Amino acid sequence: MLIHRANKYCAEPTPYQARAMGQWVGACRFVYNIGLEQRIEAWRRRGVRLDYNTQAKELTACREMAEWLDAVPVHALQYALMHIEDAFARFTSGQTDHPTPRKKFKNDAFTLPAEDVEFRRLNKNHGAISLPKIGEVRFRGYRPLGGRLRSVTFRRKAGKWYVSCAWDLGIPDPLPSTDEPIGIDRGVEVFAATALGQLIDPLNAFDAIRPTLTKLQKRLARKVKFSSNWQKLKGKISRLRMHEANARKDFLHKETTGLAKSHGVYRLEKLRVRNMTASAAGTVEDPGKNVAQKAGLNRSILDQGWGMFATFLTYKEESTGGRVEFGPAPYTSLRCPKPGCGHTHPNNRPTRDRFCCEACGYENHADVVGAST
Repeated sequence: MLIHRANKYCAEPTPYQARAMGQWVGACRFVYNIGLEQRIEAWRRRGVRLDYNTQAKELTACREMAEWLDAVPVHALQYALMHIEDAFARFTSGQTDHPTPRKKFKNDAFTLPAEDVEFRRLNKNHGAISLPKIGEVRFRGYRPLGGRLRSVTFRRKAGKWYVSCAWDLGIPDPLPSTDEPIGIDRGVEVFAATALGQLIDPLNAFDAIRPTLTKLQKRLARKVKFSSNWQKLKGKISRLRMHEANARKDFLHKETTGLAKSHGVYRLEKLRVRNMTASAAGTVEDPGKNVAQKAGLNRSILDQGWGMFATFLTYKEESTGGRVEFGPAPYTSLRCPKPGCGHTHPNNRPTRDRFCCEACGYENHADVVGAST
């Protein structure tokens, strides 16, 4: 069994290195956008599907004519073309929407293969990665890699640089778990409820920053766009949103780790979060109802990170021989879980968090019932 993981560190480049890496991400973004445009135009005009090999040959010719492209490691530019290939593969398989152009300050990243870099430890808390043309870039929060280094990705977020070191490790296949499946119901008021009665309270990371975010966004709206003060305020908002995302990810990692260690097989509802969080605004001819309430519910659903929760729990279970099963979601919280009953009716839930079967009288927390069925 081959496991794939990545260690993420906070990079500490010098001003010269930060400027150079900023030029690299700009070049990679340029190559990505030009390559994406080429593919779209080739298909619209001639019905031709361009592939990575064709565009990689053109990239070689472009680097000979443009010195600023030649100053960037060729593998970083090739990875940008590979990302286009991967984006279209996910699009054709129905996993994502059609690829869109990358934007400055939003998609600032470049990737290099393991043969182009050198990963080493400097001291207890610091390490360094040697990059071609700019030398060693220090990072803090050193942790040893768990296997063979595959690639290194530098990413700029909210004015700071982060480096992700992807590695893989071959391990013996773990023995399949013989545990009985335990259901988990995901919600908003209760983040997750298991069929055993365990209730996990939500973090609500967005609600924690919402008052501050609202004030900053109002101030930003009054600034001259792209002015110095606008840039400073935009940076504050970006750092605040990054703090929110980090808090949510930390919460999900801790909860999924605890669940994976305690049991081997879980069953989740197969939720389509994109459909669940669609806007209720409607159209001019057919306006929606309760739009504000639905918008608030959408924010709460997206704040929970249900998809990330399922992803984290799945890979952590698989690494130890467990598994996560997915079942249909409709009526799980309306169906009585008592053996021999199975009565399904909206009246079984007199309140949001209480379940009381009108046929047999079975009572329990509504989310626990949803997990049990």
